Amino acid sequence: MYIQNRSPHAILGEKTPEEVFTKKKPAVDHMRIFDTPVYVHVRKEKRAKLEPSGKKGIFVGYSDCSKAYLVYILG
Repeated sequence: MYIQNRSPHAILGEKTPEEVFTKKKPAVDHMRIFDTPVYVHVRKEKRAKLEPSGKKGIFVGYSDCSKAYLVYILG
């Protein structure tokens, strides 16, 4: 629903539902392409001295309760 509410619809005259409701264009610059490879930073407190500072994962979506991305960490 998050993406659908920020996508233009023909029935609304190529406006987004959020734009019709709030009278201003929604920000979409934070959106990313699904199923793309990403790297997640691992804080110093969560890793040992010689472990890598990042982990490889796949972007799978957006969090419902905060401004965060959902990432599936590989292996």
